[in-house]
Amino acid sequence: MISSKKYPLHLIWQSFVLVLLSAFSHAQTASFTTNPTDVNGTITICQGQSITYTSTSTGTNQNTDYDWNFQGGNPSSPNNEGPYTVNYSSSGTYTSSLTINGSTASVNVTVLSSSAASLTLNPVLTNFGFSTSITNGVTSFKYCGTAFPFSGNVQFLFNLPSYPAGTTTSIAWGDGTTSNVNAGTTSVNHTFNGAVTNMYTITMTVTNAAGCVSTVSYPVFLGVPPTIQLSGIGNNACIPSEYAFNLNTNNVPNTTYQVIFNDNSTALTLITPFNPLITHPFSATSCGTTAVISGQGGTVISYPNAYAASIIATNACGSTFSSIGPIYVSESANSIASVAPSPTICQNSSATITNNSNPGGNVSGTSCDTTNNFYWNVIPSTGFTLTSGSYGDGSSPFWPFWTSGSQSLTMNFTVPGTYDVQLMVANGCGIDSSTTTITVVPLPIVPPQTATICSGAQFNVSPVNNPPTAIIPNGTTYSWVPTDNPNVTGEATGNGSSLTGTLNNLTNVNQVVNYTVTPTANGCQGPPFNLAVTVIPSIVIPNQTATICNGGTFSVTPINAPPTTIVPAGTAYTWTPVDNPNVTGEATGTGTSITGSLSTTLTTPTQTVLYNVSATANATCPSTPFTVTVNINNITPGVIGVNQSVCSGGNPAPFTFTTPPSAPGTLTYQWQSSTSAAGPFANIGATTASYDPPANFTVTTFYQVVVTSTLNGVACPITSNVVSVTVNPNPVVNAGAD
Repeated sequence: MISSKKYPLHLIWQSFVLVLLSAFSHAQTASFTTNPTDVNGTITICQGQSITYTSTSTGTNQNTDYDWNFQGGNPSSPNNEGPYTVNYSSSGTYTSSLTINGSTASVNVTVLSSSAASLTLNPVLTNFGFSTSITNGVTSFKYCGTAFPFSGNVQFLFNLPSYPAGTTTSIAWGDGTTSNVNAGTTSVNHTFNGAVTNMYTITMTVTNAAGCVSTVSYPVFLGVPPTIQLSGIGNNACIPSEYAFNLNTNNVPNTTYQVIFNDNSTALTLITPFNPLITHPFSATSCGTTAVISGQGGTVISYPNAYAASIIATNACGSTFSSIGPIYVSESANSIASVAPSPTICQNSSATITNNSNPGGNVSGTSCDTTNNFYWNVIPSTGFTLTSGSYGDGSSPFWPFWTSGSQSLTMNFTVPGTYDVQLMVANGCGIDSSTTTITVVPLPIVPPQTATICSGAQFNVSPVNNPPTAIIPNGTTYSWVPTDNPNVTGEATGNGSSLTGTLNNLTNVNQVVNYTVTPTANGCQGPPFNLAVTVIPSIVIPNQTATICNGGTFSVTPINAPPTTIVPAGTAYTWTPVDNPNVTGEATGTGTSITGSLSTTLTTPTQTVLYNVSATANATCPSTPFTVTVNINNITPGVIGVNQSVCSGGNPAPFTFTTPPSAPGTLTYQWQSSTSAAGPFANIGATTASYDPPANFTVTTFYQVVVTSTLNGVACPITSNVVSVTVNPNPVVNAGAD
C-alpha cells in the first residue's frame, strides 16, 4: 500500500480543519497498490517491463476525477480509475502518482537498462540462397535451396553484438540444442537438419550484469518455392455433385495453398501436406457468370457462363499461381412429385399425382436452358384406372428422345393395396427418379346383421371379417341410426367399434328394431348395412291377489295389459306356497293358470296363503318372479232363536242371533220363510240382523236367515238354523144348547 503524502507541521491546524470538512463531505483519500510491489517506496524493474497500478482510494464516487502521472511510462497520464499496466521502455528513475481532490499518493520507479538480444545473418550467405525478411515486425531467416537440398543439413552463420563483461547469452536453436555464448563473442553458427522439419524457431536470451533479461525469437525456414501441377481437370460439372481435380505439389512443408472459385464461395486454404484430391460443391449454375483466365504471353481470355478456379501457393521462398477454367456448371434435374388429396386414399377413390420437379439447368458457353423430359411408371400396373393424363415414353436410352408425359395423372383405385408411382426426369446432367407411394385402404363391406335379445337386455354386434362377403379391416368403427318402432323404447343413435344398445319391448309379441349402420375403416366410409334386432318380450306381471270362499278353488290367469302387465302368448307358471298352518290344501303346481283349493277353520283374522310364482314364456329369456296372495273368506252363520208359539192372530216376538255370525268380510242378511220346515224358503225382504214377524199371525211359519260375508268383492253366503212360529187355534167356548 502506498501511503498518503504528509504535510508540513505549520499546516496542521489547516489540515485539521480540512479533515473536519472532509468528514462532513465524505472525504476522498488517494491510494493505490502496484504489481510488483514497492520496497521502501521504490519499485525496481528492467527496461521493457511493466507495472500494474490499481486504485484503492476511499471516499470516491462516479464523479471522482483521477489524476494519474506515470513518468517514463506508457501510458503516461490517464484520468480514469484504472487499473493501468504501464510499460517502461527507457531506463531511468521516475515517479508515479495518483491525485484525487487534493489527496496524493506516489511511488518511485527505477528502470534498469537491458542488453538487447539480437542476431543478424552473415552477409556472405546471401550469395548462396540465404536471406532475411521482416513481416509484421517479425524478423525471420530462410534458406531457399539453391546450393544444396533444403532437406539436408543447412548451416547458418549469424552475427551478434559484442556484449560487455558480465553478460550471459543463451541461444535455443529450436531443435533441442542450446548454445551459451561468452561475452565479447560476435558470431555463431548452427546447422539445421531439414530432414526433420523445415521450420525452426530460434530463441535468444541475453541477461546483463544487473539481471535484466532481453529475449527475442526468429523463425527459420528451409525450403524452395512451391510448385503446382493440376490433373483430372474437367470443363463441366453438375449440381449437386462436387467438382473435383488433383492438386499435386513439390510438397514443401509449411507451404500454404489457396484455391479460390469465382462463385462467391469461401476460399479453401491448405497447408502441406494435404490430400491432393480437391473437391468443390457449387451452389448455383454458372449461367450469367464470366470466367476470366490468363493465357500465354499475358493474354486474358473471357468465358461466358462459366466459373474458374485460381490456385495460389505461398511459402517463405516465394509464390506460384495457376488457374482452372472454364468450368460450365449445370444443375441436375430433381424429381419431385406430390399427391392429392393424400398419399393414403380409400378404395374406389381417385388420387392426382403432379410433377413438381426442379427441371435443373443446362449450361454451355453459348446458352442456358431448362430443357428436360420425363415419364411416369406405376407399379403394379393393374387395380386402377387412369382417368386423366398420359404416362409418357422413356423406352429410349437417350433422354432427348423420350416423350414427356402429362404434368399430372389422375387415377381411380378399385383394388386396395400399395402402388408405387415412379417419376423419371432427365436433362443434360443425367436422370433422377423419385417414387411416391399411394396406399389404397379397403372399404369395409358388411352384409346385413341380425341380433336377438330379451327385452331390457343389451345387444352387442361385432361383424366378423370373412372375405369376400364381409371385409372388416382392423380398426373398423360403426355409426348407427335406428328406425323408430313405437312398441320399443331405448332406441338410440351411437358409434363405436361394435354395435350396442339396450331395448325394451312394450308388447307381449316379438318386436324388431332396424338400424342403418355406416362402417368406417382408416377414414374410409363403406356402404351402409342393416342391423335387425329382434326384441323378445319380457314377462311383466305385478303381484296378484285372489279371494275365495272357504273350501273354494282359486284360478289366477294374468291378463296382458301393457305396459304394466305383459304376458306373452304361451306363458306358463310354476308356483310354490308359503305354508300357513291354519290352512289346508296348499300345494305346488305348474300350468298356464295358478290354481288351487284352500280351507281354513278360522274366520278372523283373514287367512291368506302366499304363492311364489315363476313365469316363463321363452326358453331364451329368464323367468320372471311374482307373488299370488289368496285370501280365504270363511264364515260361520251364528244361531238365531228361538221357536215360538202364538195364538192365532197373535204377535210373535222378534228373532235375533243368540250366537252372532263370524267372518272376515262385510256381513249382509236376507231373512227367508216357509210354511214347511223342509222348505222351500222364500225371501221375505228383511235384511237386518234381526226380524220382527208381523202381528195377526194365523199360520205356523218357519224362518231362517242367509248371512253373506263379502271380502274383496267376493260374497260367500251361509244359511242359519231354522226357527218356527207355531200358531195355536184360539179356544172355542161352547156353552152348550140354550
